[in-house]
Amino acid sequence: MYKKSKLQVAVSLIVQSITLMFLFFILWAKKKSIAAAFLAVATLEGSAGAYLLYQINQEEKDVFNPDESLESDAEDEFDINEADISSALSRSDEDNTVSKKDIEIPKEDIVSTEEFDV
Repeated sequence: MYKKSKLQVAVSLIVQSITLMFLFFILWAKKKSIAAAFLAVATLEGSAGAYLLYQINQEEKDVFNPDESLESDAEDEFDINEADISSALSRSDEDNTVSKKDIEIPKEDIVSTEEFDV
């Protein structure tokens, strides 16, 4: 079942069961034999709606569990070598293959696409 429609189905089942309960009481007062069938259907729909709400609640608890420490998970996932990072950040412009002098920007008002090909 789709996650987005689970809540809508659960709420509609519970509302239907409440409506059928009212109908049961009306028919029970009139001594109709079909009243017991409405009570059975209302009970089943109510329990199905309650079970869906329970499932939604459990799924939300599984997504976010505040008991787990977020800091310990972050340390386990990454093994960072600080020497590699500092050497990558300390590179000079000489290591780059294209220097700033090689790139010429045309200064005319009308420019063709051929002048931009590098």
